[in-house]
Amino acid sequence: MLTTTTRRSSLTAAGLLLGACSSLTRPELETLQKDAAYRAGVTTGAFAELPAGTCYYELSAPPTGAAEQPLLVLVHGFSVPSFIWDPTFAAAADEQRPALRFDLFGRGHSSNPDVVYDIDLFARQVIDLLDHLRVDEPVDLVGLSMGGAVVTRAASMRPERVRRLVLVDSSGFSPDYGDSYDPSPLTPSQVASFQREVMQGWAAGQSADFYRPERFPQWEERCRPLLQHKGFSRALLSTARSLRSLATDHANLQAAAFPLHLVWGRQDPVCPYEVAAPIVQERLPRATTHLIDACGHLPQMEQPEAFEALLFDEILGG
Repeated sequence: MLTTTTRRSSLTAAGLLLGACSSLTRPELETLQKDAAYRAGVTTGAFAELPAGTCYYELSAPPTGAAEQPLLVLVHGFSVPSFIWDPTFAAAADEQRPALRFDLFGRGHSSNPDVVYDIDLFARQVIDLLDHLRVDEPVDLVGLSMGGAVVTRAASMRPERVRRLVLVDSSGFSPDYGDSYDPSPLTPSQVASFQREVMQGWAAGQSADFYRPERFPQWEERCRPLLQHKGFSRALLSTARSLRSLATDHANLQAAAFPLHLVWGRQDPVCPYEVAAPIVQERLPRATTHLIDACGHLPQMEQPEAFEALLFDEILGG
């Protein structure tokens, strides 16, 4: 069970990470290639060569055997990479709980391969990384926002790899999810337009995920350096065009044997629970849903103590 001291240290770690960003300059768009020289300058985590590209990851503690705590796998969402899990990952490290977080392809320190950025790519990345780390026992799989869609597909593909599945403010439950699917190749002009019309304001827009954005005044500067990475715009645009319905995957989750939990910020403006609830009830009636009040799209950051108590003590069983 997590102690009050542990949860306070999680908040402190997250605050230091955010506060360290206040002196960052405003970078130009996509001037930095994530090549071998770039990776040599990354002083945290490690890199794995997977079939689809190079994957950046961090482990809080080495994975242990079946008799010990299972590996906790934290999957981030659409655009902000694995540092979005800072409080939860710090709490796991404080408790010496084995936890894995990583950057999806096209995000953070992971490579930006010249591929279609769809849910299948990311779900395979989850499985390939576990294989690379030689994790054979079932894991506790947690996905945030679009990461919820990613772990939904991964669990649907390989249910025997999952001990518990947790979807946090998950996408995939809106009535029109997947309606904008467009498999046609991206053109340079489409990417350029996306850069001008969307990416110029992307970093500033990330604060809208919070119920009380004033509590995170440096979040924009924390996110802004990501805009330097070549291929970031293309990865996001390709992902947005490649989303497809998860109805079949949800049916597979409903039929699976592992426990299934949904966690939602009650005031989530991105994936509102009121919109998702009817589809959740229709497709996943066996799921247990947990609502966290005074909380937007990122409960692990806005309400870390409540989120950690729920995740570690109640859902994962201490």
